[in-house]
Order: sequence, then structure tokens, then C-alpha cells
Amino acid sequence: MPSRCVAAGCSNTSSESVSVYKFPKQETLLKQWTKQVQRTRANWVPTASSTLCSKHFEADCFEETPQYKKVLKPNAIPTIFKRSLVGTSETETPSTSTDEPDEEINPTTILTDIKSFRQDNKQQLREIKEEISKAKIRLDEAEERIVNAEERLQSMEEVMEELVKLQSQLETQSDQEGRARRNNIRIYSVAEGSENKSPSMIQFVKS
Repeated sequence: MPSRCVAAGCSNTSSESVSVYKFPKQETLLKQWTKQVQRTRANWVPTASSTLCSKHFEADCFEETPQYKKVLKPNAIPTIFKRSLVGTSETETPSTSTDEPDEEINPTTILTDIKSFRQDNKQQLREIKEEISKAKIRLDEAEERIVNAEERLQSMEEVMEELVKLQSQLETQSDQEGRARRNNIRIYSVAEGSENKSPSMIQFVKS
């Protein structure tokens, strides 16, 4: 008598499209296979002849062979089983858990996590606002320094313009004084301006 698959709602035997596999002898792996079957067959216990077919394994559980034969990997675990739901037909759904029990949803824990998440977000927002505020202060200080530098530069330009004007005036005055000196005759031991007392320069020289 051919071995049949022990999964609930399945009675496949070995064929061209289906392979059957005996339960592993390794204790940990045997427990995992058994637990997966018990998800649809409560309190089921395997025997030496118990088998599962290839329909209950994901594609990555098989090794590729040139003969196109499905060779099960040594650590493969069945995860695809039919689950009978109340008021609905059976549908195949993969089971992602292998050896851990389903965790119960605790509303209090979820609420606590949400509050913690919101608190963390508030703290991060406060830190971001503080960084933005500091950056704005630094920007304002930089703008103030730029304005002060521009004012100092403007003052320096005005001072330079005044210095250029003064230099031009000094050069003009110096040129005029030089020309005046060249037109004057200086007589030693005679006070400058004493010629103004004589009616003419000839009489001043004679006297």
C-alpha cells in the first residue's frame, strides 16, 4: 500500500508531479514537522511510516537536480497546510512559524508602544526645532557681521576719497608756492617786504 500524506485534507501519494517524504529522525527537526502538522490536526503523533508530500514545502526547500527530481534539503520544514475556517471553504496558507507559539495581541502593550513611539517622536521634533533655532541664530550673526563689514568698507572708501582730494590739494598748493618762489628775488640781510616802503624798485635798490 503506497504511503499517503498525513496532512489534513491531503491524501497524496508518490506520482510524477508529487513526491512524498518520511518524517526526519533528527529530534529537533521531527518536532518541527510534527508541530506544523498539528496546526491542522490537533494532538496528532507521527509514526515510523508517516509521510508528507511535496505540496507542503516552499520552493526554496528543494535542491535542484539535473533529473528534475525534487530532492528535499536536509533542514527543510513544511509550512504550507490547509486550514479549515468556520463557514468557509478550505484554503491553503503558508505557516511562517516553526517552533514558536503564536503571540497573543495585547491591547495594553500596543497602546504603551504607541505612546512610547509618540514620545520619541516628540523628543526628536524638539531636538530638530532646537537645531533649527541655533542655525537661525548663527545665520543672523553672520548677516550682522556682513553688514558691519560692508559699513566699514564704505567708511574706508570715503576716507580714501578724502585722502585723494587732500593729496590733490597739497600738490596744487605746492606747485603754486614753487612758482611764487621762482618769481621772487631774495636779497640777503634785507627783510622780506621792506621794498614796499619805496616808491619804486629802482629807488629801493639805490637806497
